[in-house]
Amino acid sequence: MRNGIQVYTRTIPNSTNKEYKAVVTVKSSMEKAVTTLLDGNNLYEWNHQTPESKTIRKINEHTVVIWMKNQTPWPIPNRDHIARLEAEYLNNYTVKISITPEKQFLIPTSKNVIRMEDFKGFWLVVDHGNQLIITQQLYGDAGGNLPDWLVNSALTTAPYNTLLNLKNKLETTP
Repeated sequence: MRNGIQVYTRTIPNSTNKEYKAVVTVKSSMEKAVTTLLDGNNLYEWNHQTPESKTIRKINEHTVVIWMKNQTPWPIPNRDHIARLEAEYLNNYTVKISITPEKQFLIPTSKNVIRMEDFKGFWLVVDHGNQLIITQQLYGDAGGNLPDWLVNSALTTAPYNTLLNLKNKLETTP
């Protein structure tokens, strides 16, 4: 554990890619955390290696469709994806935000960018009174012709940096 962040990986049956689970404890409100996680227009501010993001469509108060572009090291082409984020209030203390591919509101891909279409995960935000425990669990196939070792090597760095940035944003912004 570094800076209060833990990252785990595991193998997925019938896949050469792994899934990660990252957990962080933050001092923030449930409302601020959920609002931040559903805000595609500002996701680039805290999501690791994400130079661009936007909300494509707000379906309702709890469901949005977002687009994000992920920057990769040269000479690997950048990636992008379109995701549906759907918040479900499990009880007064827990919100689960599912992350699934969105096919209905497609936007064209840019030149030299590979669209990721095979991913699934969630955010889990649990209120423990004076702090939140935020978990992100995600599996994704980066698409294209990438060696598995390269994809799997980023599975601890990217979630760690994303949660560190998220923690800083939630604890420092009013």
